[in-house]
Amino acid sequence: MKTTKSKKKKSFDIKQFFIQHGEKFVVGLLVLIAIFFIYLGITSYQSLAWQPADLDNSAQSSRNFIDTNSRTASDEKIGVFQYDKYAEWIKFGIKLELYATPSVWLPLLFPERIKRDKVPLLPVENLIASAGLGAISIKPTGGKTQIGERWAIVTGLIPIRKQREFYVRAYAASVRPAPERDTPFYVSYELERAEIIPDQDDKNLKWEKIEAFKELNKRLTTTWNGVANEPVDPDFLAPYTYLGPESLPMACPLPPKVKPFGKEVTQNNIPLLSETTAEWQKKSQEYNQNLQKELEQKGESGVSFKERSPWGNRGDTNQPFMQPKPNRTSSPDSNLPPEEERVIENFLLRYLDYTVVPGKTYRYRVKLTLANPNYGMSEGDVVSIDITKEAYLDTDVSNASNKVTIPPDSRILARSVLPPSRTSPWLEPSANVLGVYFDLADGSEWVWGANEKVYRGSTINIKDAVTQNPLMLDKAETRPRPGGARPTNPTTAQSDPKLQPQRKDVITNACIIDITGGVVLGNATTVPTDAPTTRTPGKILVVNNMGELSIHDIGEDNNEIESMKSIGTDTNNPLRRMF
Repeated sequence: MKTTKSKKKKSFDIKQFFIQHGEKFVVGLLVLIAIFFIYLGITSYQSLAWQPADLDNSAQSSRNFIDTNSRTASDEKIGVFQYDKYAEWIKFGIKLELYATPSVWLPLLFPERIKRDKVPLLPVENLIASAGLGAISIKPTGGKTQIGERWAIVTGLIPIRKQREFYVRAYAASVRPAPERDTPFYVSYELERAEIIPDQDDKNLKWEKIEAFKELNKRLTTTWNGVANEPVDPDFLAPYTYLGPESLPMACPLPPKVKPFGKEVTQNNIPLLSETTAEWQKKSQEYNQNLQKELEQKGESGVSFKERSPWGNRGDTNQPFMQPKPNRTSSPDSNLPPEEERVIENFLLRYLDYTVVPGKTYRYRVKLTLANPNYGMSEGDVVSIDITKEAYLDTDVSNASNKVTIPPDSRILARSVLPPSRTSPWLEPSANVLGVYFDLADGSEWVWGANEKVYRGSTINIKDAVTQNPLMLDKAETRPRPGGARPTNPTTAQSDPKLQPQRKDVITNACIIDITGGVVLGNATTVPTDAPTTRTPGKILVVNNMGELSIHDIGEDNNEIESMKSIGTDTNNPLRRMF
């Protein structure tokens, strides 16, 4: 018997259905979406409502709105970058110091050595000229021991500190350092003078060189009886070594003037020895005497310094030929403590021009000469062999000095001022003015006008004036005995011919323009004319033949008059400064 088996019916599987027919549903969906968008586009079509003319009108309207709008960028709160100003900065480049950092990146273990090059040379600064005259002590000649001399004093400042800084920056890290050379060594200078012609432009001045060394050497070797003690602190004087003719000290020795020199031979920021210790003054005098001997012994003999090396016999040596300055410290046996190190900003430049002419006006200028620190160096030590060939280098010419007028042999000094009385204020004020005659033959001074009165408009030009020695000012004359007999014991004034009155031409070309002061203070009715403490300061305004105005102060002029009365020409007077 056969047994029949029935087939089992399969169940519906939805997962299997989507796996087999899913892509068909996706394609159908996309077709429906496409048909929808096509239908939507067909049914929503509208024709264009505006024309090209409408676009032009809209653009023109916008342009008119922009052109007529008065509101600024700041009103609209819009920041505008100022490109125009930033563009100007391009012309000046980048300031590197703004980006500098204090830290050193990868510093060298040893400083980099560089070849030697030229160093800037600084000229003299603040050149000042002034006039002077005085009696000079000379070597006895024909019984004469002094003569008169006139001069123009030229002083200036040598910027030694700034110059040293240039040397340090240039040579401290050089391939071949030479400490003895790498400091400024001033050898000499060239002095030029121009005479001022009235109504002439300063640009047309004719500059002429002054034979400075010859004039100084001639007086040192043949005329002067030594030199004056140097009144300036030697710390402010440049070291000097005589190298040959035309080699000059930066501050030349002063003539042995009977009256001592003062501030006129220096400048305001360079002190005098009177402000230092007596111990150092003594050392300064010794230094000055050695300088004088060196100049006198060598003089104009030998080879000019320009033909020999400043650094010894061979140009390639490092041994300097400089004379060291005295060491400003106290000696072991001195009770003075060592002085602190001083910072010297400037050395003094000074020269006295003895070739001036009275009545003429001058300007001066100076060019310094220094030893070349690169002279004789080898080619491997310098950037160019050309900088080693010249032994000496010149600075630029300094700016011209002020104008200085050389006074005539005669001048005036104001003694007193007498104003009109209170009861007669309309009267002219008067003054007592001394006309001082300077005798170049022997350096003596003679005065006129001890009892004379001058007024506004008076000109002090007296031909064949009866003058007296300043020692006799204000001294009472010896009265004759009754009957006209002369005294049996003549006074010094009668016996000494140097004190007798003499006739001189006192030509000062000074005209009194105005007189002021001298008014009695308080209620005093009788006050001596020379009592300054009870009168207002007296002054006199004077003009010379060059049209230059000057004011004479009674107090200052009386100090000079007292000096003349105490020194005069008395060779036995202990106040005379002889050297």
